[in-house]
Amino acid sequence: MKKTWLALLVAVLSIPAAGGIPAGAEPAAPAPTISVDRAQPGRGIPDVYVVSVKQGANIDDVLSQAKIKETRVKSAALRSFAAKLTKPQVEALQRNSSVEMILEDRVVTSTSSIEGYTPTDEPGPGWATDRINQAALPLDGSYTTNATGAGVTAYVIDGGIDVNHPDFEGRASEGTSLVDTAPTPNCGGYQHGTGVAGVLGGAKFGVAKKVKLVSVRTTGCDGGASLSTVLAAAAWVGANHQKPAVVNVSFNINGTGSLEDIATATILRGVFNALSADLGLFIANSTSNRNLDACMGAPADAAGVVAVAHTDIDDRAADSADWGPCIQLYAPGRNVPFPAIGSGFVKSSGSSFAAPMVAGVGALYKSAYGDAPSQTVTNWIKDKSTKDVVKPKLNPYPNPNVIPTPTVNRLLNTGGL
Repeated sequence: MKKTWLALLVAVLSIPAAGGIPAGAEPAAPAPTISVDRAQPGRGIPDVYVVSVKQGANIDDVLSQAKIKETRVKSAALRSFAAKLTKPQVEALQRNSSVEMILEDRVVTSTSSIEGYTPTDEPGPGWATDRINQAALPLDGSYTTNATGAGVTAYVIDGGIDVNHPDFEGRASEGTSLVDTAPTPNCGGYQHGTGVAGVLGGAKFGVAKKVKLVSVRTTGCDGGASLSTVLAAAAWVGANHQKPAVVNVSFNINGTGSLEDIATATILRGVFNALSADLGLFIANSTSNRNLDACMGAPADAAGVVAVAHTDIDDRAADSADWGPCIQLYAPGRNVPFPAIGSGFVKSSGSSFAAPMVAGVGALYKSAYGDAPSQTVTNWIKDKSTKDVVKPKLNPYPNPNVIPTPTVNRLLNTGGL
């Protein structure tokens, strides 16, 4: 079940002190009614805030009433904005009944870690794509589909794409970069994004081999980003996407159960649900690779995304794979091959590379059947998945205090596309 924490984040209405206002005195300003969620020490970005407004509220009216003239990002579709604010502006927002949440901007860290990149000479189509268009093992050494992803655009919210790599055949482009520093050949985030794009739509190992790929760069070489940067990326996709479209998000925000993480998850849940439900974008999301309940890592807990755990070449759930009710699919993700920065190919592991396989099948679906609501695509993919073939982990749950909840046993399949 998806978790709803908003009730934990609204402060109790303040109670005015007894007694009248002295003659001639100005009435006191109403006390703030909405709390500001502060970041933990060392993670906060001073004086910058992320604000969400209630359904039906007018963001421009909210900004005007608080005398906010400049924003770093504003999206009516996502009912959110981020801005550098003064104390009086924050207090005005706290008193505004149209405001839902106010968060101090903070650094959020990707938990979709990978285990390193190893050069590979694996021939195409690669074991991962080979696996998803057949019902059972052994692999048959082929990957064929009628649909190709042509006419569909895939937005890769990640560390950037090496758009000049030959594997992308000129189909990859720079959408926007929200990172100040340029990527380098040794940049881990850049390799991560290039790999994700290659799994989704590369010519050699990709699922949808003719899809257009658009880079939305949010993370630097260390894989980190601020909450406002993630909001800006989602807002850019919401404002600039060309349909039919799919989105891949191969990062997650640490979930510890703290109020700070609950607040961050609530914002992200609303943002990605809006992209999915209101704008019709099919969204695949990795999970944390921490062998934990996937519902603890936003935005995997959002109803509008398809959260994906990963398997190995023997259909076994990876030891690091997350579990629980937020997982909607498994897909191959152990030692998956994809393009290396510059030229050639490497392989690596993690749900970061399982999620774009699901996004790739979403692109195949839209290429074959045209645009459709995200839930329609999700339901089709679930229906066509291979059931009850995922084997248990070899080293399942080393923490004796963790009792895992059941996880669906569905392995991604192209379903005859």
